[in-house]
Amino acid sequence: MLKGFIPVMITAFSQNRSIDYDAMGNLVDYYVKNGSTGLFTVCLTSEMYNLYPNERLELTSFVSKKAKAIGFEGPVLATGTFGGPVEEQADFVGQISEAGADIVVMIPSQLAAEDDDDAILGERINEIVSLTGDIKLGFYECPAPYHRFMSPELIAMCAATGRFYYLKETSGNMDQLNRKIEAVKGSSFAIFNAHQPTALPFLQTGGHGLSPIAANAAPRLFVELYNSVADPVRSAALQEATVEVAKNIRHSYPLGIKWFLQHNGFPIEPVCRTVEGDLTEEDHQAFKREADAISKCLESLGVQTLF
Repeated sequence: MLKGFIPVMITAFSQNRSIDYDAMGNLVDYYVKNGSTGLFTVCLTSEMYNLYPNERLELTSFVSKKAKAIGFEGPVLATGTFGGPVEEQADFVGQISEAGADIVVMIPSQLAAEDDDDAILGERINEIVSLTGDIKLGFYECPAPYHRFMSPELIAMCAATGRFYYLKETSGNMDQLNRKIEAVKGSSFAIFNAHQPTALPFLQTGGHGLSPIAANAAPRLFVELYNSVADPVRSAALQEATVEVAKNIRHSYPLGIKWFLQHNGFPIEPVCRTVEGDLTEEDHQAFKREADAISKCLESLGVQTLF
């Protein structure tokens, strides 16, 4: 079972908005040396809906090869469902797996329409399971194209197949989180929480790991939170800090993360495909305020992110 911290990776772009693979190599190093136990590329933070299908495959392949080249033993995860007939989505799951993804992640809202009930979603999940051999699978409760959550009953069904290994859970609802933790007991299916305010109580009640977007700015902080659950004083302080960091990455996300990294000497351009236009002075001031708040927060706890 997966545990620890798995970041949702940003995608580095050059000024002409092509993927900057030199910077992507540095990003893999950044996540790994700060304590990641896995790498989730081709996700919403990666701007996956603004990547062409061939770019999704190339990005997955690059991250996988780079991770192996530096001796990283954790899994590479990548999304493999982008709408259309189930057979076509299953085919792309296979392509992403062949490109190098150890776990191929599915998006519930790409498998069923908003007014489809869980019975339909369950049928389509089972169909993809039957069409994809022994590929390891996961889920991401992505807010786009619409926000659909996996029910504990569906989670239990998936766990029973022995094919599922990761859920990025985004409800922020402790009752749902606890029921999902219970649903996967005795299986390989791990629940990773993306909602920062519930991170500590989730870990305290048996949650398996964290995958929050704020960790792109301070991965070491989230690793320390995971490792400090048994220490009530330290974990409480770290939890408070992670919530503060989460508040300070919201301006033009994920562009602000790239600005923050560059501000700290990391070789990356503050360029996104999801954000149009040039940065304004107002943007720079907002990014600077957020960066200062994050740095102050980390310094107060003696947490040093390795850039």
